[in-house]
Amino acid sequence: MENNRRPGQTHLKTLLHRNNSFAARAKTENKIIAGLTIYVLDQYSEKPLAYIYDLAVLPEFQIKGLGEN
Repeated sequence: MENNRRPGQTHLKTLLHRNNSFAARAKTENKIIAGLTIYVLDQYSEKPLAYIYDLAVLPEFQIKGLGEN
């Protein structure tokens, strides 16, 4: 993404302290190669819905089956 800027630490800490917001990353050889943000939403049914909001993979690791397992 062009002109993308990293959010401030205060904003990130606020998001990650919520119990409906999660972040995950994939690493190889101590290098972060992918990440995603998940929000869990309550619904009228008893089962919550997990919504993947952001997903980013370094270009050199795209289309290599990273998300298959």
